[in-house]
Amino acid sequence: MKKLTLSAGALLAAGIFMTSCSEEQSVVAPLGEATITLNVDVNNNVANDTAYNVNTGNTDLTVWETLPSTTIQIEVDGEDMQNSTKEYQGNYNYDNYTTTATIENGQVTFTVPADVDGVAVEVNFPDLQLEKTILEQGASYAGKDTLITKTETYELATQSMNVSAGDVVVENLKYTVK
Repeated sequence: MKKLTLSAGALLAAGIFMTSCSEEQSVVAPLGEATITLNVDVNNNVANDTAYNVNTGNTDLTVWETLPSTTIQIEVDGEDMQNSTKEYQGNYNYDNYTTTATIENGQVTFTVPADVDGVAVEVNFPDLQLEKTILEQGASYAGKDTLITKTETYELATQSMNVSAGDVVVENLKYTVK
């Protein structure tokens, strides 16, 4: 009877030993967020710009107009959130994060997932077809100035930034003629 009890105990111990985890379990660290605000303008009314201000001596008095409602795309590469040096995140595969946001009245604010070590964020802007107003001086009959409008393509390069959890970033950006 003692042999049977010892055998059963040995089998039970072996079973427990064989079913226990030999690998260290990875713990997924919760991600924080970073907040990004973009103020985006365009100069599509050149007629209201001033070439030279006598009082200040400023030769660049561009009057920037508010950008019309525009949808942008935001991307965060999942690899930035699973770097092998970030041991607390183990082998967890974070998905790429992609979303859109809409610029209204020249401004957009959005949040992205981020950790304390930082993630790379890319913001992609579409090309825009806008009416450009130009002042043609003395072109009309009787030598008066004339406002001319024509369609132009405006662009803004992809903006790349590195943000960490808790960051609040504010960027001022300008669309230019392509």
